[in-house]
Amino acid sequence: MTLYAPYNFVPLNKKVVIPHWIDRISHDVPFKDGESGEFKVRITAKTPIFVKDGLSKEEEAKKYDKDGIQITPHEFCQHNGQYYIPGSSIKGMVRNVLEIMSFGRMDKVNDHRYAVRDLNNKELYQSHFGVDKVYGGWLQKDESNQYTISGWGFPGRISHQELQDKYGVDFHTYFSKGGRFDPKKDTEKAGKKKYDKFGNNSRKGTFSFLKEDAKREIYTVTEDEQVGREGELVFTGQSGYREYNH
Repeated sequence: MTLYAPYNFVPLNKKVVIPHWIDRISHDVPFKDGESGEFKVRITAKTPIFVKDGLSKEEEAKKYDKDGIQITPHEFCQHNGQYYIPGSSIKGMVRNVLEIMSFGRMDKVNDHRYAVRDLNNKELYQSHFGVDKVYGGWLQKDESNQYTISGWGFPGRISHQELQDKYGVDFHTYFSKGGRFDPKKDTEKAGKKKYDKFGNNSRKGTFSFLKEDAKREIYTVTEDEQVGREGELVFTGQSGYREYNH
């Protein structure tokens, strides 16, 4: 299977010059000696164009079956049978080209890298997705700069209440519904938040199997090495913030 990148990327200048009067620029208060005008743009479709029609959540849901598989195709953007390309789509494309041509300061870019996530492609993604197919391991870099993964088998899970009771950290009261956890903040959703809250407690310990829940093995903390097994707590969450302040 071959995946193609749908965009061509333009190299950016290494240095961005920001004028000292940048905080005084506003579309509402133009320069007294500024100029305004208009320009005409001719757009040629070199490849087929498809702009999906906007649908409500209820209308969008009707296009999929109970398993999330699309059963009816999306339609081109239209109004009363008249097809059109929304003005916002045209303005966005023109703005991007103008920024490139004028060496403008491009702020709609970032250095994030994303993995493949295509929930409509069962062969590529969904067939490998499931709690019973996840295995844990440690990624390590050896002296020859080679990376290896040492497997630790099927991971177990432990409740926030258990961590709070055994280690004295307010995981359950903080992250449970009604707690102080704010899902709208990236700093709250990052894995680092949990590591910080766990503090200097040792994440290594002995854990015993408690029960199975929806193909997930639930464990509890124990001091009895005869009934438990050694392990190390690993906290989940976003690997980094979606927005950065440089």
